[in-house]
Amino acid sequence: MARDQYTPEQRSAWQATRIAAERARGQHSAGINKLPKAPNPFGREGSLAKAMNTPIGEATKAKSRQIDSELAHAAPKGSTIESTTPSTCLVSLSWKADPDGDGTDGTVTYEFYRGGSLVYTDDATLDEFLSWAESDSLGKTGNAEWFD
Repeated sequence: MARDQYTPEQRSAWQATRIAAERARGQHSAGINKLPKAPNPFGREGSLAKAMNTPIGEATKAKSRQIDSELAHAAPKGSTIESTTPSTCLVSLSWKADPDGDGTDGTVTYEFYRGGSLVYTDDATLDEFLSWAESDSLGKTGNAEWFD
């Protein structure tokens, strides 16, 4: 019979029977089941994955923020810049430079999924908008710095 044809219960029963028989022959002591299992370095929660994913994730996030900032500063005057950070709080977050300004001052517009008035605008510099747009949570940053 192929291995895939056994249920997990059948496999566990077979293993328990095998270990009991080996203990009876003196191959294993009674404390074999109490031995600690070695940590698995593989898999999503493994030490190897964590050691690799953490620096890769940080480097990717830093590079992405740098590119976003460069693109935003190079955007033509009068263009609207929108955040691509996913949010469960905001439908959209965008910034538009003042038409007669130098491109660093403008208006930030944010729209909520639900609530009273859904669309709000505030004055903001480009750097303030980029800081908010690049944050890990648009809602948390908005609560801390923007929403009244």
